[in-house]
Amino acid sequence: MPEKPSPIIQNRIRDWLNRWGFDKNPFEDSNAEQETYVKSIFVDTGKLEWIYGDPDKPQTVLFFANRGCGKTAHRRRIEENACPIDSSGKILVIVYNKFSHWRQPNSLMPEDHIKVILQEGLYALFRTISDCKGEYLLSSADEQVSNILRLCHQFASKLLTPTNLDKYIQKTISQDMAQDSRRELYNSIVKHRLEDFLRDKNVSHSTRFFAKFSDLISTNENIETIPSFAALELFVDIVLSLGLKAVYVLVDAVDELPQTLSWLDFLPSLLSDLRIMEIKGLAFKYFLPADEKSQLFSMPGIRPDKLDYAELVWTSDDLRSLIASRLKAFNSLGIDSLKPLCEPALGRIIDNELILKSGGVPRNLLQLANRIFWVHCRDNNPKEFLTVYEWEVAHQEVSTSVDFVHISNRTLLLEIGKKTIILAGKTLSLTKFENRFLLSLANNNGYCDKNEIAQLVYGESVEGYTDQQLSNLVKRLRRKLGDDAKKPTYLRARFGQGFELNNWRITDD
Repeated sequence: MPEKPSPIIQNRIRDWLNRWGFDKNPFEDSNAEQETYVKSIFVDTGKLEWIYGDPDKPQTVLFFANRGCGKTAHRRRIEENACPIDSSGKILVIVYNKFSHWRQPNSLMPEDHIKVILQEGLYALFRTISDCKGEYLLSSADEQVSNILRLCHQFASKLLTPTNLDKYIQKTISQDMAQDSRRELYNSIVKHRLEDFLRDKNVSHSTRFFAKFSDLISTNENIETIPSFAALELFVDIVLSLGLKAVYVLVDAVDELPQTLSWLDFLPSLLSDLRIMEIKGLAFKYFLPADEKSQLFSMPGIRPDKLDYAELVWTSDDLRSLIASRLKAFNSLGIDSLKPLCEPALGRIIDNELILKSGGVPRNLLQLANRIFWVHCRDNNPKEFLTVYEWEVAHQEVSTSVDFVHISNRTLLLEIGKKTIILAGKTLSLTKFENRFLLSLANNNGYCDKNEIAQLVYGESVEGYTDQQLSNLVKRLRRKLGDDAKKPTYLRARFGQGFELNNWRITDD
């Protein structure tokens, strides 16, 4: 965890920022897992909608980003717009981000992952049923309740303990009944007198579910176990029967493991199991470190051509938006730049310096901005404005700390506009067809199959084109991009399928 200033200096920072209309230090938190304001300060770099996808046609995707570049922030944005956090969401989310309990990762089978996913999924399901007031609980048929009980016995037995179950029962009752009726109804449920309240039209589906569930616990002693894969299918079917559209498993924090463990030792067994990928209504969203993408794709059983994936690279405009969103979220005066807080010599360069010195890593930028406040408020009576000297000290302290993220494989973005295509600040000299090829990919979220791209590039003359023409066009483009066909940075061919664009963004020109 990044170093924090002492409580005395934190108080000085707060008091100094209050003078500028801030109710909170906008750069204090740089860990998205602990951030409580993710929704209001999140910067969408264009990947969020792609990760979320279409719940009616759930798709597994791999989202690559370097450490400190927003994997967890993107995961949390998906999580916050889904059940169980958002009871009006269309999907049920299961967060799979704890792996330290795996002691022998090389021996892991997909079934091992399924057991943990189902355990977390059942807790998420109970929270959803208790929170949604029956909105999605279209039925509480005995068979459905019985199936949930079977899964709980096998994968989440703690949910069956009186303490846990009472918590959910009382929560649903509190949504249904006036205070003076809750105890009477609760006593009826725990004593299994279902007839006392199942006739009541005012009792929600949620309360009916937990009542039946509680009653079944006492009548089911020997429950047959289910094979893990069949259990996962059954779980997804149950969720869909509640009226939700899909189950998303969000796999995150794989690069936060102890050094003795590597996610490459245990996740590929899950990634390569096509049976799991093909379960209707289920999709996995993997948030993975970019610097190990090539190693993953070279592993046996991993089929890049069968997977949707993309890599996040932050542009200067994205980082500038990050500064502005942080400042505006906690400021009553509309400040969206650090310039007003600085002496003139620093104000002219501060935002650009933060962007440049961050090395394209949002977490670095947040730590740099927070550190200059820290340095400024070491003085018992801090002056009004931040100074150049304080910025130089802050940069020196942060850039040499163990928490500063250094990216050795940083990739330049390919900037694609309607009229110009720019790489490393230089406008590429492209033919009409080469330009159409890149622009067509960009306009289709970075991917087109062969027939589609041929139609978009060659238009009316597509009937006369050959595969060799398209192949030659791609070769010429790769030369101009400085790309390697075996290890492509920008233009990847999916064998027998189509073409994919990586490390790019659309610009207005």
